[in-house]
Amino acid sequence: MSRLRWLASLARRLRVLGVLGVLGPAACLSPTLPLPPPEAPDYLTAAAEPGVWRIGGTATAGAMVLVRNERTGVIVGVEDADGSYLVTVEAERCDTASVFEVLGTHASESTYFIVRETVNGVPQDAPCTAPP
Repeated sequence: MSRLRWLASLARRLRVLGVLGVLGPAACLSPTLPLPPPEAPDYLTAAAEPGVWRIGGTATAGAMVLVRNERTGVIVGVEDADGSYLVTVEAERCDTASVFEVLGTHASESTYFIVRETVNGVPQDAPCTAPP
């Protein structure tokens, strides 16, 4: 009888270990830190068409980078394979926009910026003024 109890106890332990073996790797694969927001774009330039801007910067490699014109609500996205992005956005000079990224099921917070000529993060045109 003790041998039967021992086998039953062993079977229970193996079942517990089996469940932990299945759940353990999944827990290790989940990220422990939130996805950081991308930095403000370091490249903004007016495109050839009026009201169109090319916006670029750095983000997490492999993430989907999304830029939102806060005035119009239009969102434009691009897959970021190498840690940099470049998107074409309809916007007017001095519009407020935001950039955020999505990687898997995780989304970052937004980084807000003003649409104006910028190279390497340095504004190249006159400052924006608040409407009266």
